Amino acid sequence: MSSIIKVNTYQDANGNALFSSDGSGNLTGTNKLGITVADLWRQNADTAISAGVETFLTSNWEQADAYGAGTVGSAMSVSSGVFTFPETGVYLINFFATIYSPSQGATYATGRIHTTTDNSSYNRAADGNSSIYHPNGFSISTSSFMFNVSNTTTHKCKFACICEFASDVGGNTAYNRTSAQFIRLGA
Repeated sequence: MSSIIKVNTYQDANGNALFSSDGSGNLTGTNKLGITVADLWRQNADTAISAGVETFLTSNWEQADAYGAGTVGSAMSVSSGVFTFPETGVYLINFFATIYSPSQGATYATGRIHTTTDNSSYNRAADGNSSIYHPNGFSISTSSFMFNVSNTTTHKCKFACICEFASDVGGNTAYNRTSAQFIRLGA
């Protein structure tokens, strides 16, 4: 008895082969799609922030690992809240900050992405602003930045939050509340 294996070849718009499937779920060939890194990290515990003070998230980071979480390629690394990229390229960085329970309604609750190209001085690259209507309420701020990482030793990023009144940045080890997503879009 013979078996038939269907081979699928995936091509770009110009007909160039990207990769093939042998019908059993095995891929062959080179991934030419450009996305060689996709990683997701989250805060695994709450962080208190003081009124009007930018607070960097220097601890409580973990790679998302529950409920079938997946990654592509090499992982990001983090030390004292500073993220290092595994390879050069242009990365899309998405930061989602959950800020909750200010002492009173807050006109601003902000998540920020900071980047450096010299491994020393950081600049605010993106803000995600929202407000919190009620003292027991919460906000979700989102910010995004496309970062050209031409040197993995000097090009890094970190995240911060600020709120008009004392509040907390939400974290949880079982699911994402405050998280950072890194996707390498290409060279």
